[in-house]
Amino acid sequence: MIGPIRLLGTVSATLLAGAFACAQSGEQDPSKSLTKMALEDLMSVEVTTATKRPQSAWQTAAAVYVLTAEDIRRSGALSIPDLLRLVPGANVSQIDANKWSVSLRGFGSRYANKLQVMIDGQSVYTPLFSGVYWDALEIPLETIERIEVIRGPGGALWGANAVNGILNIVTKTADKTQGTDISASLGDFDRHSGMARFGGTLGSAGHYRILVRGFDRRGFEEADSSPADNWNGYRTGARFDWVQGERDKFFFRAHSQSMRQGGAFEVPILAAPYSELVESRFDTRDWTVSGGWTREFEDGSANLQLHASGSDRRQMEACEKRTTLELDFQRSHNERGSHRLTWGASLQRSSDRIRNSALVAFSPSRRTKGLASLFLQDEITVSPHSKLIVGAKLEHNEDTGLELQPNVRFVGHADPKQVVWASLSKAARTPSRAERDVRVDLRAMEQGGMPAIIRLLGNPNFDSAHVLACEAGLRREVSDKILLDLAAYYNVYDGLRTFEPEAPIFEPLPVPHLVLPHRFDNKASAKAYGIEAAVDVFPSRSCRIRAGYTLEVAEFRLDSDSGDPFGRAADDRPGNTPRHQGFLRTSMELARGWELDLVLRGVDRLPGADIPGYFTADLRVGYRSPRGMEASFGLRNFLAGRHREDTSALYEVPRRVPASAYLTVSWRN
Repeated sequence: MIGPIRLLGTVSATLLAGAFACAQSGEQDPSKSLTKMALEDLMSVEVTTATKRPQSAWQTAAAVYVLTAEDIRRSGALSIPDLLRLVPGANVSQIDANKWSVSLRGFGSRYANKLQVMIDGQSVYTPLFSGVYWDALEIPLETIERIEVIRGPGGALWGANAVNGILNIVTKTADKTQGTDISASLGDFDRHSGMARFGGTLGSAGHYRILVRGFDRRGFEEADSSPADNWNGYRTGARFDWVQGERDKFFFRAHSQSMRQGGAFEVPILAAPYSELVESRFDTRDWTVSGGWTREFEDGSANLQLHASGSDRRQMEACEKRTTLELDFQRSHNERGSHRLTWGASLQRSSDRIRNSALVAFSPSRRTKGLASLFLQDEITVSPHSKLIVGAKLEHNEDTGLELQPNVRFVGHADPKQVVWASLSKAARTPSRAERDVRVDLRAMEQGGMPAIIRLLGNPNFDSAHVLACEAGLRREVSDKILLDLAAYYNVYDGLRTFEPEAPIFEPLPVPHLVLPHRFDNKASAKAYGIEAAVDVFPSRSCRIRAGYTLEVAEFRLDSDSGDPFGRAADDRPGNTPRHQGFLRTSMELARGWELDLVLRGVDRLPGADIPGYFTADLRVGYRSPRGMEASFGLRNFLAGRHREDTSALYEVPRRVPASAYLTVSWRN
């Protein structure tokens, strides 16, 4: 176990060493400012996710953390989950080369269902399991302006499934990606990848960019099996932004993506040893088209967006084709006396077609669901130094009907160097398609001298889960070089998912066997609390240190009439969350365009599984020339070596995450 004393001790020692090294690097070139960001600029970083309008992260009445474009460029990360390892309160673990478990404030799993993920405000979660296919988010990191992470419920603005947090990936507008950008990467895991991006103007008031990207990644090889989780694919995309007059702005973006990936899967069979290792390769394709219009009025602004997307995932478990249409309208008003109103409405229609397998089947195999919602938020100025934010969202879905998700927040800053905030929120996690319609043959065994199989069954009466969350936070400018951000929360959950056993059933085919059915139900509750800390230190103009620590504790309880046999180790339960996590990131500007980035991470064991804690580190050395050339060399996971980070959620066989090296070269003009 990685205890808090050991974790904090290691982080503190590294912090002191990094500060000393930064001080030395600062003496080499004192006129150079790391990432061109002073402490004052960091305090004014803009976010839109917390209130659906632009505001500084410093003044936000929520636990917010922002990864900027410069943070992303210097991270050496390959994927969105890799980036989220540098966010306090984020739980990220890799299952194999193309599968992750990502959550906020606990309840981690490959099929985690309490995090709302968006791209430019548009949700990308699938109603199939109320979660996210992280492999589908192969967004070129060079096109991301920032990633806004809001820890805590956001149902009052963003609707169901924003239970433990919101992740909004904000991409760059076309005018910020002008010219030519060509990059290529080689490595022992990321074997080769490349991107070409071109940007230009459309008349005097428009801009565009077009992009093509491809990659080929090696799987995580084990001693007794081949790297079946190899992963390759390509992505094409375009974006157009233009203005009309002084009040109207328009955008249009589209992308298409195709990938081939796979993995090792342990599937049940009705004969000893009752499981079989299968290596499977499958194709995934998806596309997205979005358009939007924004108009500025004298009393505020209005925004209208239309979003269409489709996906085709031909997985071993079951093949899913899905098409989604969404219309979203928002109106924001300027301050009227002490009030500032924001309101809006949205409509969504999602249709799927499932090709069932022998292991996983949905009934019916086709389904279309609609979603409609209204929200209203009032930002009330209580005094020159404090505000009260009151809002709610009313959402109607076809499974549970109306869901009301209210929220009250307070933020105060009597001292210009200190901000305090608090909130009380209620959010809902609505039923997924699987929880109502699925049949899954999960595990096989011998029972009473004959083969038996555990079968999970959907429940047409499965209900929503809810959370009541209390949060509070403090942000303080400790000195002109240190910024501190603290958040604490206490969450009460009810209606959590359980697997209730039913009477065994005899089936004669394909061989005589018993079926041990377990049906989804809502017979569990939980209490969770935690502390999240982040600190930014600028020892010199050429050095920046960011550190984070997370403590998460959860108490899970079954209802008195529940017979669920799986306990804390089951999928999406508190046992899949480490109690302690921490990271420390040191970034330095060296002489003559050289850069150095070092990240140290510590993750505690998973208490509900046989997964030990680990320490690891990432290193990046980069060079930027004045002529637009950039090169970087890096090492990932070079302290921990091969280590396992997560357990199986269904059939997938977790692999050990290896150390790896990479070399990247890019040219921008």
